[in-house]
Amino acid sequence: MKNYILYFFILSAIILSGCAPGMVRSPGKDVKPGERLEETPTVCRYSEEEKCEESYLQYAPDGNYRLAFLDIDDQGHFGRQRKQLNDVLEFIQEGNKAKRIILFVHGWHHGGIEGDTNLVLFRKLLSTSSRNTEKDVVGIYVSWRGDSITVPLLKELTFWDRKNTSEEVGRGALLEFLVRLEQIWRKDRDVKKINSNLITIGHSFGASVVLSSLKGILIERFATSSPTDEKPPGFGDLVVLVNPAIEAIHYANLREIIEEKENHGQLKFKTNLRPRLIIATSENDFATKYVFQFGRALSTIFESHRDIERVNRNDDVETFSQGEMDRNTVGHYSKFLTHRLSTENELDLDLTTCELKPEPPALYSSRTEKSEVWPIPLEFEGGSKMMLEHLGNSSAYNPYWVVKVNKNIIPNHSKILTGNFVCFIRRFLPEDYIKPRIPKLF
Repeated sequence: MKNYILYFFILSAIILSGCAPGMVRSPGKDVKPGERLEETPTVCRYSEEEKCEESYLQYAPDGNYRLAFLDIDDQGHFGRQRKQLNDVLEFIQEGNKAKRIILFVHGWHHGGIEGDTNLVLFRKLLSTSSRNTEKDVVGIYVSWRGDSITVPLLKELTFWDRKNTSEEVGRGALLEFLVRLEQIWRKDRDVKKINSNLITIGHSFGASVVLSSLKGILIERFATSSPTDEKPPGFGDLVVLVNPAIEAIHYANLREIIEEKENHGQLKFKTNLRPRLIIATSENDFATKYVFQFGRALSTIFESHRDIERVNRNDDVETFSQGEMDRNTVGHYSKFLTHRLSTENELDLDLTTCELKPEPPALYSSRTEKSEVWPIPLEFEGGSKMMLEHLGNSSAYNPYWVVKVNKNIIPNHSKILTGNFVCFIRRFLPEDYIKPRIPKLF
């Protein structure tokens, strides 16, 4: 018995010694929650020599983009004080030029530590984006505690803990920040007549953070929308959830509202050239296909589920299993898939130089009023092609896409900001608010 007690304390010591700090770590320095921030925040010019580890407001070395960090703790509160919130919002609004605002929320096993692979890729994305536009490029990196334990192997057991935390992070202070950020975007476009962009990206559990924040907003906006509206409801210009660790059942309510709108002929908005939400999952994503399913199977074992019947737009009765929706991610639940994105050959598109054609109106040229299936080649410089195919599981007018992506475009769970996928996303973003045309966003 004494040996078991000894083993218990040794294991506890190992786990506790490997706990990720309960304090905020953004971008690189441990900062205790509530620590008093300086009246005038330091704006640091980032470089290989100057890592800016103590500054949450940064300029790129050549000044071609700005980057702000926003810390959210495990309870969904701002990790520093509200002063950081206001500092970041003021930083975003600097200057009178149009802005390209890109917000990114990292996933499991990531954070705001300098050198984190998500942060490195996001800096690269911002730098590349700035070379293709005259707009001010502003990045916002939302930092939350993606790991609660740092001990190898043991940290994989944090699935349930970090999954719950991702939802808590989304429901808290981040929602306020997103609403105020969108107000800045709307003011630029509607009051100042400045053609600013707002793109929100969430990866893995970071996608769970984003949907937890925006789900209520999207449901409310879609429920109150009208086909006479200028464009379909959404948040900002576009929300992208990549390899999302989100149960299909959490998306079901939003999908039902969209289907009901379609049943009443209310999805034909005045302008419907582009999606407002893209949920993209790689066919090669082991984490959300197997690990997530195993984790959810254990955590839902005592829950009660039932089958739900719905009459779809074709007057057919569809049956949805709550159990299957609760155990599988939205991207691995076949009944929710709206599109498939594949390639005719292996692609390696450069983040900076990919040129896209044809012009956006041609995207839906093969779609008649009630057409349900339309394969569309997306051509890139050099003759490379991606094929975007509508699967018929949704209305052809549905502006919320759930896309299964082949491994040549998104290779695995973590390698998401590739030139191939970024060039695909860029295909659907408006560069000009008054007269939409092909953007050079990324």
